[in-house]
Amino acid sequence: MSYVTSFLVVILCGSEEFVRDFMLLAHQLRMTNGEYVYVVADQIPSKHVLTPWVAGDDQDETARLAFESVLQVRVALSYDSAAFER
Repeated sequence: MSYVTSFLVVILCGSEEFVRDFMLLAHQLRMTNGEYVYVVADQIPSKHVLTPWVAGDDQDETARLAFESVLQVRVALSYDSAAFER
């Protein structure tokens, strides 16, 4: 069994469409093989909180595979205590 001993971290900030396009390109360039980790910082709410790779096109499955290399950091725009009391 082999282990990756080093990796590169890429931090992305941009629209959902930009991040998805970037990740599709990274996948095409074989940069989603575990050598790179992509950290995506964004604000909620988003169209697809749980499935950010979904665009409803024929590349959704490829994008899903590419997003396996993504760590998403979600930042709330404001704190609404009532939303957390449910």
